[in-house]
Amino acid sequence: MRRRLCAFLALVLLLGLTTGAYAAGNPPAAASAGVTMRDDARLMGTEDPLFSAARTEDGIRLSAENLPEAERTVAAVYQQDGKMICAREVERGKQTLNLTLICDCAKAAYAKLFFLARNGRPAGQALTAEITAPETVEVLAIEANGHTFYADFEDNSSAEALREKLSGGGIEVRMHDYGHFEKVGALPWTLPRNDTSITTEPGDVILYQGDQITVYYDKNTWSFTRLARIGNVSREDLLNVFGEGDVTVELRLEQRE
Repeated sequence: MRRRLCAFLALVLLLGLTTGAYAAGNPPAAASAGVTMRDDARLMGTEDPLFSAARTEDGIRLSAENLPEAERTVAAVYQQDGKMICAREVERGKQTLNLTLICDCAKAAYAKLFFLARNGRPAGQALTAEITAPETVEVLAIEANGHTFYADFEDNSSAEALREKLSGGGIEVRMHDYGHFEKVGALPWTLPRNDTSITTEPGDVILYQGDQITVYYDKNTWSFTRLARIGNVSREDLLNVFGEGDVTVELRLEQRE
């Protein structure tokens, strides 16, 4: 226990000493989102290490590649004034790292990776990255009976027109079962068609005759337009939510990571 306490205090002291230069101001100008300092890379004997940090709902997500060899690696998150928010020793691959630090990230400004020898001495200079907001994409949210599926839009004028219509707010569509392979309902407007022969799969969101939207839970071959697709979903997943009969579905836009 005494040995562990000493090791912890040494780690805290090391982090404080290493980052003391940042206590009075911003992180160094060379540190930017997803790009590490090249001088550090040369000192550690590695070529172009990459280190990025992003704010997520769960904490701070850290990703790194081309890391130097080190007995121990410590990740830490700091406020803009240099005050440390959290830090912990992390497991990593030989040259890669992917993890999320669970901490209060509202004030988090930048993150650092420290590389240590087994005795706790520095094994190279630290990497620094500003913490950024995660990249998001606009998706089609399809909600029914308290569950929401997320579909990625197709790249065509029909999908773009649907996105433009939904940008003003979501809509409700009453859908009924047809052919034991789809749920179909009328849209309040007509969209441009890009019909082509398609064999559907569970999760396909289809425009039929320009003014009807369908969500397929089984196979069917016909000429129509794919608007979007729900990924990694099965026939059973869809039927468990939509049910066997009629169902009211809300369609809206959402931003997802």
